[in-house]
Amino acid sequence: MMSVERGASRLLGALDLPGVATSAATARRYVSTLLEKSGFGRIDDAVLLVSELVSNAVLHSESGRRSDGRLLMTVSMVSAMSMPMTSARNQATSSQRLQSAQPSHAAQGTQARQPARAIQTAQAAQATQAPQAAQAIGAAAPDPAAQTVQPLQAVQVEVIDEGSAAGKPELRATPDGCGGRGLWLVEQIAATWGYHDDHRGRVVWFELR
Repeated sequence: MMSVERGASRLLGALDLPGVATSAATARRYVSTLLEKSGFGRIDDAVLLVSELVSNAVLHSESGRRSDGRLLMTVSMVSAMSMPMTSARNQATSSQRLQSAQPSHAAQGTQARQPARAIQTAQAAQATQAPQAAQAIGAAAPDPAAQTVQPLQAVQVEVIDEGSAAGKPELRATPDGCGGRGLWLVEQIAATWGYHDDHRGRVVWFELR
């Protein structure tokens, strides 16, 4: 999934998070509130996948291993003009796909990287705060052409961590007792997803339509 093309996007908001387990719940609340205001219909699916990716980042990257590790999550609106037709499989709800799924823990490795420059820049721009606090950053300025609220047709979410020397995200055919649930759920529910490394760190992303 590394080379999947993504559509043009406009940032709705971003959240800087500490690399701790409770950040998954913080990310869920943030995404739910943001997408409710934006009129996107698949909020439950977005919240589920965000929770899995943030949990993966905390468990398997340097962001969760270091006492001062950080994560960055971004949420963007994807242009309808850039979106290909979505298959019937991807239009199904998560509850339909997960009826036979067995719960297990996510276990994907990532490649070691330095703390994300984007996170450091955002922290420097904010007022002094407690080390473990989460904060919303980088929200896009309101678009005058979008003042009349219209339902979003697609959203794109990125979770950016500091990577790991253990390897790269690995998709398993089915989840098992040893892990693999996180990316398996992303594969089942998202219209498309992928990962790459850039100046910010290790980026795992998905789109819902």
